[in-house]
Amino acid sequence: MVVFAGWGLYTYIDQAATIEGLKADYQVQEKKKTAAEKTRNEVQQEVDRLNTTEYILQIARSKGMLLPDEVLIRKHEE
Repeated sequence: MVVFAGWGLYTYIDQAATIEGLKADYQVQEKKKTAAEKTRNEVQQEVDRLNTTEYILQIARSKGMLLPDEVLIRKHEE
């Protein structure tokens, strides 16, 4: 009976330690998942913006590109 109780106690302690280790791993993986989801959402927003004509024109104009028959007017800085 004592041997059986000792084995049961040993098994309980071993499994408790394993569970604690798995909980720590789970928390690390949850943080990684949250960071990955945040990055994915940011990239998805950028893709959504790139699907709009206005955003594409804004990027093109910031790089000095113009539409055909468009005249660039710049403010003279003093």
